[in-house]
Amino acid sequence: MLFFLALFIYQACKQEMVLLEMGAAGEGLGLHYGTSEYTIEERAEEPRRKKPGLIQRWLQWRAERRRRREEQQRQEEERRLDQILEKVNLHGLHSLTEEERRFLNRVSAKYRNRHSS
Repeated sequence: MLFFLALFIYQACKQEMVLLEMGAAGEGLGLHYGTSEYTIEERAEEPRRKKPGLIQRWLQWRAERRRRREEQQRQEEERRLDQILEKVNLHGLHSLTEEERRFLNRVSAKYRNRHSS
């Protein structure tokens, strides 16, 4: 008997929590706490905005971190490219080291691919 009473109280509390979360406590029973004329069914149809869960926040954090890292790398490549092009302008293409030539070819290919897509 005590078990059924506890079960009934639990179920009543759970139902009340659902109503409170929907903001519809007492509506439909003639008890209006505000000026809202919504029924429980109308409120249930409204989309609820959920805050992102742990995994979603982690994925967003990773994507943002990746975006920042790529932006930083892009800025560094542009800075180095400007230095190399300045060197070519002042001293000619023959003044570049092998590593600078490889960098220039790699960045040039990246720019061509980016603009052709």
